[in-house]
Amino acid sequence: MASDSNRQGAPERPIFCGEVLLALAFFAATALWLFHPAATSMWDHVFATPGGLQADGYLITWVMAWDCHALWNAPWQLFNANSFFPARNTLAGSEHMLGHLPLFAPPYAVTGNPSLAIQFTRLATVTLCAVSMFVLLRHWGAGVAAALFAGFVYGFCPARYGTVHALQLIAMPYLPLAIVYLDRALDRGRFLDGLLLALFFGLQMLCSFYLAYMTAISVGVYSALALLFRWRSGRPLHIAAPFAGGAAALLAMALSALPYTDLAAKGAIPEQADALLATFSASPWSTYATRPGTGRFARLGQAYVGILPAALCLYALWSAKRGQVSRCAVVACAAVAATMYVLSLGPYGSIGEWRVPLPYKWASTLIPGFSSMRVPLRFTFGLMFGVAALAGFGMQALLSSTALRRRPVVATAVATAAVMTTGFDYRHLDYRAQLRPVVVPGAIPPAYRVLGDLEPGPLLEVPVAIQGEDGFGGLDREARYQYLSSFHWFPILNGYTGYAPASAPIIKRIAKSLPGQRPLTLLRRMTGLRYVLVHLDQIDRELRSRWRRPQGLSLIGQYGSDRLFEVTGSQQSDLLASVVRSRSESDRTLLGHRLQPLPLGSAVRISVIRPDFGAARVVAGLPLSATLAIENRSELPWPVLTELDRLRVEVEYVWIGGDGMEDPGRLPLPYDLEPGESLSMVAAIPGPARPGVYRLTLAIVQGDRRFGSPLVVDRVEAGEWPAS
Repeated sequence: MASDSNRQGAPERPIFCGEVLLALAFFAATALWLFHPAATSMWDHVFATPGGLQADGYLITWVMAWDCHALWNAPWQLFNANSFFPARNTLAGSEHMLGHLPLFAPPYAVTGNPSLAIQFTRLATVTLCAVSMFVLLRHWGAGVAAALFAGFVYGFCPARYGTVHALQLIAMPYLPLAIVYLDRALDRGRFLDGLLLALFFGLQMLCSFYLAYMTAISVGVYSALALLFRWRSGRPLHIAAPFAGGAAALLAMALSALPYTDLAAKGAIPEQADALLATFSASPWSTYATRPGTGRFARLGQAYVGILPAALCLYALWSAKRGQVSRCAVVACAAVAATMYVLSLGPYGSIGEWRVPLPYKWASTLIPGFSSMRVPLRFTFGLMFGVAALAGFGMQALLSSTALRRRPVVATAVATAAVMTTGFDYRHLDYRAQLRPVVVPGAIPPAYRVLGDLEPGPLLEVPVAIQGEDGFGGLDREARYQYLSSFHWFPILNGYTGYAPASAPIIKRIAKSLPGQRPLTLLRRMTGLRYVLVHLDQIDRELRSRWRRPQGLSLIGQYGSDRLFEVTGSQQSDLLASVVRSRSESDRTLLGHRLQPLPLGSAVRISVIRPDFGAARVVAGLPLSATLAIENRSELPWPVLTELDRLRVEVEYVWIGGDGMEDPGRLPLPYDLEPGESLSMVAAIPGPARPGVYRLTLAIVQGDRRFGSPLVVDRVEAGEWPAS
């Protein structure tokens, strides 16, 4: 595009190494100032996740550490991560984030500290986003001051600094560089430029699937307009090099997506409903016009564009029409911004009472995998690419005016004032980086240091939480277990991810029934379980006594409130393969029991061990943790581990309000129950939807049939959420 700019009268401005280093120093200093004190506490602190849930932060750090571990030791096992053992392709339950490795891997290899490496990667990513936009604007012929302003808008917009903890979203440093080498490959036809296009295009798409779609759409829109402008101007076109580079990048992305397409085909990664997409879509105006909030409203305004950048975008369009700046680049950036804006609006728009399908809906139908994305608003990051570039062109047109062109000092002052004004508008002065401490090398809990010296084997950490059933605190624990596994890399039965494998709830429900010989035997048969690490300080007082001398476990050592056990005896892992396979077509349960209706007169017993409902306070809308005692007093085994709902034995709960409204649901049992067998089951009973006084009934059911007399708790009070 530089030549296009020159043809329209703009002077040639080659990019020098010195000015890139100047931009790097400026943007690095800005990042250190904005995110202080993150830089001085990178060793043992990371950015906190808004809302208090830290599971995603642990997940991102573990993913990056696993990528390095797997690629160094066994690249062919990359997607078979160590969590949710023995499930396969568990890394595909979340983003693989391979595109971040150039920044993450070096500090991780040197220090062995995944938290330091992830914090460095976040700060470096924001800085390099700004630098790469600077390089792109200079490539397009803009001056240093205008390019610095564009880089500032791109790197430090609210969308980026407001979600700095979400590395999979903020990292778009390679897209501007991909555009640079796309231009050069089109102009020169050199395969070196095509190779660099493949490198940067590929790295950007490998950062996350959201960014992959934004990148592919942006490069596609830009390429079409670049070819059109070159063809209309009669300039020679070199197609081979850019085509080869783009094809290589797309091939790399397609290969990395194969495990995800396999999970999607099995239903593990669902398509998102329109109602959910609408919840997370942008509004046509207010989303981008609301300034960032502070305090408890800090997440508001994260898509804010800014007054001055928006005004300069309009000025750039007007200036391109007059030939003051590159018309091709301006039109292409405007097209990219408009495309991302429309996609951020979600699948439907409204005109009065009419619901109109938007391009997001069409893309969900036509583009493989697009329908699995659940937050259209995230296309804001692609929008800011076009906005920042246009704002830079607007600044260039302003600084190139007759009044300022002959006064470089005044022009520099104008650009500096624009940066300061935009930073004030973005509320940089009000931003305070929220950090939290994390476990790092040198401060690893003793139990995990001992694990590192043991022979590897499947590990279970207790207490256990199931995604979709237990509360946020349990998910944080599971994610922390997963993060701490990066210090020993044993296969673990625990885990947290976006889409958990089908075997995870089966195994975790059995684990919730520990200690006990039957659940321990089942876990050994299903997973080859070898070690159990129990965190007594996270278990209810009534349950701790059961872990003093658990059956089938030998104590390795006690380390504060942590007890590390090894499974004793020999047990064949005969269910290891079948536990991860679908059983929907089988006429037997996973444990081999025949699927059959139970006689209506089957005797059962169900009781509550804890809590004392007369003293416990239920919070409306949140799960209630309860321990239930259940006994099969019939003459037939209860089928539990089956996918056939009509034959599976479950616990039915019903909340009955004072107005007679019922709020029913079902709780799965952990495993098949033999005749005369009993179990103690830890269950998360979803609370009633609204505050009030309720009657709770619990019963054993199979399909639409109920057995025995239900257990009735006459009065349970459900209160409001605690005030924040």
